[in-house]
Amino acid sequence: MLTLNVGPLALAMPHVLLLGSLLLAMVVGWWVGRRHGCNPERQLFHLLLVGLLVARLAFVVRYFEHFQGEPWRVIDIRDGGFIAWPGLLAALALGAWQGWRDR
Repeated sequence: MLTLNVGPLALAMPHVLLLGSLLLAMVVGWWVGRRHGCNPERQLFHLLLVGLLVARLAFVVRYFEHFQGEPWRVIDIRDGGFIAWPGLLAALALGAWQGWRDR
């Protein structure tokens, strides 16, 4: 079972796991941050956005010959084109930088 069907909406399991992990990170961040009076929602969203952009960019660079003739296909993410490791490393690097900068 590679999809989760919710009525007429079909979600791929990797997308469900990504959204679930974002939700879990926000709940844990809110729970831990409430005693310090901070909300990590903005930082978590930035980490997700940077991770997704870098993962897509890594996919486009890896398969550049497929995008060379039709450059507008770079923004068409329906091909499932993400390479997870570069996105994860970019998100970790940004998280470390944000943690060092904001303490």
